[in-house]
Amino acid sequence: MADDDRIQKGQTDPLGDTVDRILVGTDRFIIYSVVQASGPAHLTELDDVGEGRQGVSRLFGGNKSSGVDHVWLRTKYPRDYDCAKKLRANLGAIAADLAHICDVVDSICRSGNLDAGSSASLRRRATEMMARAMEMAYEGNKDEAKELLSHLRKNITTLRDSKNRMRYVQGNLLALAAILGIWVGFRFTTLMSSLVVNEASMAFDVHALDVLALGAIGAFFAVSASVSDIRVDHSVSFWEMVYTGFVRIPIGVIAAGVAIFLISGDWLLASIEPSVLPWTYLLFGFLAGFSELFVPNALRQVEGAATVAVPANGAQTPG
Repeated sequence: MADDDRIQKGQTDPLGDTVDRILVGTDRFIIYSVVQASGPAHLTELDDVGEGRQGVSRLFGGNKSSGVDHVWLRTKYPRDYDCAKKLRANLGAIAADLAHICDVVDSICRSGNLDAGSSASLRRRATEMMARAMEMAYEGNKDEAKELLSHLRKNITTLRDSKNRMRYVQGNLLALAAILGIWVGFRFTTLMSSLVVNEASMAFDVHALDVLALGAIGAFFAVSASVSDIRVDHSVSFWEMVYTGFVRIPIGVIAAGVAIFLISGDWLLASIEPSVLPWTYLLFGFLAGFSELFVPNALRQVEGAATVAVPANGAQTPG
């Protein structure tokens, strides 16, 4: 590439933006970045240019109107049309991976889970690795370029999933704090005397709210123990993810309440010794919140044991 074709930091590129960094510079192509560029926030198609004209492709960026600093990753091609066309063809092997990485990085930075410094650092690291992969592809090392991008893609996807899971956990923590706050506020009041669970047969004072609180704790423990297995839906909003995590705790509370009714009505553990009944309530309240299948399975067991009387001869059904 001739000296007059080279581009330097601080200059204006052919698309009218100021060059922020020169990432790769060779005799055939230059990979550089600009910041706060206008234009669509996606991977643009690589336009073929006629012989004697210079081509510039845009690979990484966003919309300045969002108020967030964005990075455009661009390539300046040589005047030689055949050479530029070959370079574009080589880049085509990793274009889809580049587009996906751009989208993931942009979604992380827009999510609000990172501060400005962390967001800028993430974009900088991703840009540098993508520029290195583009250089490999231009030089014909397509497999090495795809391997590098695969490593980058895995890392940033893991980061995005982790941030979204924390939204779910935040909802859990909010609900648990609310329920435990209620437990602390009412546990030692006289109003709780009406909520005693089979108090006459208990060796110590266990209230229904104690069991319900353990249901909430059991639900939170289940989520915390399997946080890496939480299914992440990237199409939902921040508050939808928080709400999904929030309701998991009330579900545990409801399940613990159902467990109280099942045990009190002798539908579950009918032969339990009175001396261990308090511990039974506490244990099964926790299990009901911990396991989402415990109460449904117990209800199916009760349903299966229920008997339906056969109608007397001549009885008519309604309707």
